[in-house]
Amino acid sequence: MNEQFIAMYFKEHAPRYLFGATTEAEALIKIHQENNLELTAVIDNFYSNDTFAGLPCIKLDDVPSDALIVSAVTNSRPIDVNRLLEKHHFKYCDYFFFYRYSGFQCPKIDFWDGATNHWQKHKNEYAKVKSWFEDDESVNTFDAVVGFRNNYDLSYMKGFQFDITNMYIEPFLVPFQEHSVFFDLGAFDGSDSERFLRHCPTGEAYLFEPIPSQVELLAAKYTNHAAIKVIPVAVGDTSKLVKFSLSGTSSKVVDNAESDEIVAVQQISMDEFCAENNVSPSYVKMDVEGVELDVLHGMADTILRCKPKLAISVYHRAEHLIAVPNYLKQLCPEYKFYLRHYTQGYSETVLFAV
Repeated sequence: MNEQFIAMYFKEHAPRYLFGATTEAEALIKIHQENNLELTAVIDNFYSNDTFAGLPCIKLDDVPSDALIVSAVTNSRPIDVNRLLEKHHFKYCDYFFFYRYSGFQCPKIDFWDGATNHWQKHKNEYAKVKSWFEDDESVNTFDAVVGFRNNYDLSYMKGFQFDITNMYIEPFLVPFQEHSVFFDLGAFDGSDSERFLRHCPTGEAYLFEPIPSQVELLAAKYTNHAAIKVIPVAVGDTSKLVKFSLSGTSSKVVDNAESDEIVAVQQISMDEFCAENNVSPSYVKMDVEGVELDVLHGMADTILRCKPKLAISVYHRAEHLIAVPNYLKQLCPEYKFYLRHYTQGYSETVLFAV
């Protein structure tokens, strides 16, 4: 991938293709149309329809050898996509290279909004947080994540694999004590709680999930599972009724209700829940689409009282990579920190406090 690819790509009759039926591909299709650049097709072996955003959708085996391909895969496995295209000897570039060198106003990664400015203004804070990590893998992960989001350069992710099947269970967490209590904040399909219970068969799991359709599925799935309790609420800093946008795994609390895909749900703080139900968590996993700090504020008493192990997503907001460990260090200085990243793209960066 180099500037030579870009020069070839912008020739008048170049055979241009996009890889991946993604939201980024939709945006790139529109950009090509606005700039009178013809695209031949979208390549996706797993997309079920014959067309995508007005273009033919074809399989990789049907792509001609002279194709010039821009990968529109930005998360999960973009490195693996590059390797696949290299294996088939295609000329290609990834989305982040195209973002930097095409000259087009390609969409930014939403989660990285303000990341570079934040890093430039708080370099000393970044260095301080980096010094807190307990192992080299955490330090290297921190450097890679910061470099990736500041530079839009996928090469920072070359050392990572897509491995969400082992998320939240790391050697520095196990073994769990007998009868440990797991709080699954943002449970979605319950898989994280099942993973915990495989490592702690005598434990119990509380699944906090506000999406009504997911609550129904979880309740039916675990109706005969005594160790799993489904709690149909959102979590935050206080208990109140909130508006919740329904967007699958990206569902979250919102301020306005302009969309039809918004429901009113009950929000609760962890401090209040623990007090009302006389329960003390041993391990808390938190993936709550950007309100992680709010949730931490609402469980400060619980953290001080129980010192639970914590696994907190720190990729939804640029500042969370340092703001979350800063808050926890002030609240509970004895915590030890680790950082792990579970994709080859922009998501699933997890801070562990143990």
